[in-house]
Amino acid sequence: MSFKDGAIPPSLKKAYDKGGYVEVALDEDEAPHAVNIVVGGKQSPLGSAPGTAPGSVLWHGVELDDLGDRITSLTNDGTQVISLLVSSNAEVVVLKGTVAAQRDLPEEMKVECFQYRLAFALTDFVADGRHERRTVATWPLPR
Repeated sequence: MSFKDGAIPPSLKKAYDKGGYVEVALDEDEAPHAVNIVVGGKQSPLGSAPGTAPGSVLWHGVELDDLGDRITSLTNDGTQVISLLVSSNAEVVVLKGTVAAQRDLPEEMKVECFQYRLAFALTDFVADGRHERRTVATWPLPR
């Protein structure tokens, strides 16, 4: 993540230092202005184990493609990273849930979202082309 003035909020730094999964709540003024995503890396030489080359990146044991000819790397070791920026447009969200009422949240809030939306999710096996082909039956079935 990228923060204003490059300063990592103390609660997040503490979570980084601890490692593992740690839930952290950030105040509005501490929110990141970008999330950095690793999308590629250097390829390991043929015959060597995946991930052995400096800058190579593994995703569930599979080496990510080298996208160095398409994007500029943001790291010194050749790992390719893209930044997903927070949109400057705020959306109004209506809170109607029980948890919002229990926590005494306002009925409407302005929310700044990242400039992307997920269309659908894929498993890592589907994304890697390693999924099995399946036949899908639609209703009504012919008799």
